[in-house]
Amino acid sequence: MGCPAVILEAILGAGARFAPMGAIVDSFFDGHTVEIRPFFSSRTGQALLEHKAGTLNFADDAMLFAITALTDMRPLARGNVLDGVPYWWNVEVVSFRKMPDEERWSVQCLILGKNERRSFVPFNRARNAALEAVILATRLRLGVGGEAAVQKIGELEAIALNTGGKREMDAFKLIRSSIA
Repeated sequence: MGCPAVILEAILGAGARFAPMGAIVDSFFDGHTVEIRPFFSSRTGQALLEHKAGTLNFADDAMLFAITALTDMRPLARGNVLDGVPYWWNVEVVSFRKMPDEERWSVQCLILGKNERRSFVPFNRARNAALEAVILATRLRLGVGGEAAVQKIGELEAIALNTGGKREMDAFKLIRSSIA
């Protein structure tokens, strides 16, 4: 019995677009393919399909997730590689299909290269909380989650206040302003 696939949180760069996306892999270390499931309405997902290539940026900065998910600001980048990310994969689209009963594509990609700029800084509780809050905020912007999501963001912010630094606090300010 094999291990189940895992979702790695990344920021997809495709064309001139960046957005957080879950990257589904069977193995982080030995895998050669990845599945990305962008929404039909996602401009970054559309850019991935148009260009047939992109970059999965594995960031250790919660603020980068907040900026790319909740604003129209373009972060500093060289091509599809975000400045400051420690690790990224260049990918090429090999196939895609509409997922039944969902508003998403299933995009199968070949990993062309795994690149490392520096060591990955482990996430602490505050960064994890900020990342979860960014995901909830994007769902709220899609009209999903309601008051329960707002309450959960408050709980996550309390964790960050106790364990985080300036970047995590800045991420929560951006999250709050995006859902206000």
